[in-house]
Amino acid sequence: MENMDVETLLHPPEKVKRMFEAVSRLVVEKADLSAITVQMITERAGIGKGTAYSYFSSREELIVLALFYDYGKLLQELELILGQTEGFRNKMYRILDWLYEHGEYHMTFIHMVQMCIGSQKNLCDMRTGSYKCLFDSMQDYMRSRGDAMMEQGFCEGLFTQKDAVRRRMAFATMVLQVAMTFGEKSEKSFFPMPYEEVREYAYEGMIKILS
Repeated sequence: MENMDVETLLHPPEKVKRMFEAVSRLVVEKADLSAITVQMITERAGIGKGTAYSYFSSREELIVLALFYDYGKLLQELELILGQTEGFRNKMYRILDWLYEHGEYHMTFIHMVQMCIGSQKNLCDMRTGSYKCLFDSMQDYMRSRGDAMMEQGFCEGLFTQKDAVRRRMAFATMVLQVAMTFGEKSEKSFFPMPYEEVREYAYEGMIKILS
């Protein structure tokens, strides 16, 4: 399934969707990623093994795209939450809350993709090979939604910065600040502060940067 974009990934044919969801269930059940076979996936999906190879060139391609599908669905859930949230500040807080709640998942996602493709080098190769379209599409997908949200903050008069790149940099800084609090979930927190205080501090810092 080369040259796939985000919309195609998130709305695959029914049989592909069933295979993606089968991979997700196997991962949730703590199945060894390297031990997941095409036959295991297709049996869970209720389809013939040969069907998988009519859509995917390899086991690795099927599993990697299934991981991206699962992650994309998680992003769609966030988008739905944001659509039900009013006000720029509240939207930013919901994003940070989502990142905080799913921080462990983000790291697991990256780790699983690396395990499946074999190495960091192969991950870099994916960005320039047959998966480039998907990577580019995912970046565009997230960038367009992020830019729209930052424009909302500007229209609400919360900051004066008009440059899109500088807005993205300020947003990234806010996210990184809150990411440092993920350690709070363990006994050795780098910043022994309540998450809510760090969230507010990071948000206010972003607003100051953008003003």
